[in-house]
Amino acid sequence: MLPQLDTSYYFSQFFWLCVSLSVLVIAFKRCFIPRMDKIFHGREQHMKAYSNAVEKLERDISEAKAMVNQVYEDGLRRSAEIVANAIKKYENALDTQLKFMRAENEARANAARNRIRKEIDGLESIFKMQVEITAQTAFERLFTER
Repeated sequence: MLPQLDTSYYFSQFFWLCVSLSVLVIAFKRCFIPRMDKIFHGREQHMKAYSNAVEKLERDISEAKAMVNQVYEDGLRRSAEIVANAIKKYENALDTQLKFMRAENEARANAARNRIRKEIDGLESIFKMQVEITAQTAFERLFTER
């Protein structure tokens, strides 16, 4: 007959089964589970720290984008004002000049108008470049200070 099925061995098998399971349960309870708990807790803390850092970076990026957009819009608005004032100034000067020159020479007045228009176009392109440089400088300052 097989020893596993012999009833005289049941008690010793049951006893050693209980002893070995008790040793395993105690080992897990005192050694393995606390270590795993520390590992999981540490991982959770790292994940929280990284997610907080990511959220902060996302907020900083959105604030930086808003600042850059604001600077860009302010620059465009300011350059439009400057160009409009320059246009008014040059048009006023042109009108005054044309009043005196009309009697003398109509061709000279047209040449002066064309020259002034080219200067205005040049100023407009310079102002646009200045706005872009200002926006870029502001953007670089935002990220170099951090």
